Amino acid sequence: TPDSTLVDYCSVFDRRRGNERGTGIRVFRMLLGQRVLTMDMNNPEPQQAPMSAFRLSALPGKLRAAGGV
Repeated sequence: TPDSTLVDYCSVFDRRRGNERGTGIRVFRMLLGQRVLTMDMNNPEPQQAPMSAFRLSALPGKLRAAGGV
């Protein structure tokens, strides 16, 4: 939900997909580093920011896969 925090969202993401704990936050960091996701860099605690604080910046059809084994 837009009101859930980044940490909560990533925990649910990992649990639902059976990922190793921390995978969701690692994917988030990769997407942020590749500028697929954007956020207010003045936020001192982004992990506690609501999901509505993050914006998807990639163009439709231009999203890339992240991660992999």
